[in-house]
Amino acid sequence: DPPMLVQGLISIALTRNSAAKAGVKEIIQRGERVLFYLKDIDPACAPKLVEKYRERIKFIQGEREGFSIDISPKQPTAELISEAVGILSGVCK
Repeated sequence: DPPMLVQGLISIALTRNSAAKAGVKEIIQRGERVLFYLKDIDPACAPKLVEKYRERIKFIQGEREGFSIDISPKQPTAELISEAVGILSGVCK
């Protein structure tokens, strides 16, 4: 097996690739939130995201549309990002 650092880099690369295919333009961490900016918001995405993240998710409208999710101390940020991208990949595209 490759070293943990290499595995982490591979995981990031795979998540970025999946995010791009799902229409994610940008992912940014700001403080205790992760922001996902999308090319287009598919209305079919909202129910699944709300079901998963409940009060932790907020939708962003305006010049840059997308959503943000509050980071949970119980879940690593990279895992949260991968999970959200998985939902977008499975439901929205």
